[in-house]
Amino acid sequence: MRPRPRGRRLNRLEPTHVHLGVKAFTNSGRAAAVAFGLAAALTAGCDGGSDESIEVISPTDGTVVELPFEVAVESSAPLGSSEDGMHHLHLWYGDNETEYLVVESETVEIPTAPTGEQELHISLRNADHSETGAATSVRLVIQTPAG
Repeated sequence: MRPRPRGRRLNRLEPTHVHLGVKAFTNSGRAAAVAFGLAAALTAGCDGGSDESIEVISPTDGTVVELPFEVAVESSAPLGSSEDGMHHLHLWYGDNETEYLVVESETVEIPTAPTGEQELHISLRNADHSETGAATSVRLVIQTPAG
């Protein structure tokens, strides 16, 4: 698996292929079981839905934060390095989806960010950086440290 460039969003989604080998059985019970398994696999892969979810624990919507600040999320999928085949997060502000931060854990310290009223977007991603369909956002007021 070759790593994708960080900080750049790909404009295409890679198709998902399911290869199923079908074997003829003389026993009709085994053939029925294979057919049932094939139908279940195709249904699970084609329902268009996603069981993955992402929820922001902190900061909450409308919070005033001072740089640096911590973002904590709860993910339905284990997070880790995309090089290890794990899910991860993309974080970005406003409409700048191509300027994202890759996050490989459920907490991250944000050292720099645009100040003022901002919408922080968080998207759960597959190892290849494609979208899982799980995403959320929070509105924040980001301030620089006093002093």
